[in-house]
Amino acid sequence: MTFVRYFSLIGFVLLCNISLVSAQENCALRTNMVKTLERTYGEILIAFGIAGGGGILELFVDYEDRSWTILITQTNGISCIGASGRDFEFTFATAKGDKS
Repeated sequence: MTFVRYFSLIGFVLLCNISLVSAQENCALRTNMVKTLERTYGEILIAFGIAGGGGILELFVDYEDRSWTILITQTNGISCIGASGRDFEFTFATAKGDKS
């Protein structure tokens, strides 16, 4: 293995490990994640749905600051942040077939 390939491989492995650590830092028991979202960010649960494999996808929102977080909870009770952001807006659409 050449010198350049060796260090490229090491760099790739380090990059993968950093990504895994970052992902692990964004996961915890659901009860702890919900408490953090409520107490630290003022976000409350406004919607949820069943995801593939029996997991749960939840949307938490702070109406005043308009921050939002998508929490994905696995069947083992561990939740991970799927996405988060700001400037949350509601849009209301009528259901298909609703004539109102």
